[in-house]
Amino acid sequence: MEARKIIITGGATRIGAAIAKKLSGKEIEILIHYNKSKSKAENLKKELQKKGSKVFLVRGDLSKENDVNKIIKFAKSKLKFFDCLINNASLFENDIIENFTTDRWGKHLRTNLRTPALLSKAFARNIKGKNKVFRGVRGTRASIRKAMVTLAEGQSIDLSSSCLLYTSDAADE
Repeated sequence: MEARKIIITGGATRIGAAIAKKLSGKEIEILIHYNKSKSKAENLKKELQKKGSKVFLVRGDLSKENDVNKIIKFAKSKLKFFDCLINNASLFENDIIENFTTDRWGKHLRTNLRTPALLSKAFARNIKGKNKVFRGVRGTRASIRKAMVTLAEGQSIDLSSSCLLYTSDAADE
């Protein structure tokens, strides 16, 4: 089974957009989450539709639980079930000890830790079929860049089972 119903957080730009482009094609449905990149998301949607993909866009601030719940509800209504969740979005602000606040710390934790957990939970509940085994792929931005080079060279990603992908350690850019 190849993944055909894919959710990508932070999918409108950079790595998320590259992943969406690589995985798009006929009979592929992709839900692209964005926060502030509406025009980039709309342009990407047009590009992916030309390749035969059905594309849905959803805006949301991943630090806000109501927005996360809205994204999950929207994904269920449009995709019905999920094959692949790519937790790509992250918040990475340059905090230093002189300007660090507990509010900013909380926003980082909600966006980068809580939201991927909530989305993963929803994903696990909405995998199609009896084979509810999913593979998690985690890595630093550097290792994800290496994977993207592999994709760019035309090698494929094995999506033979439901998959869960996420990036971490955005600070090593």
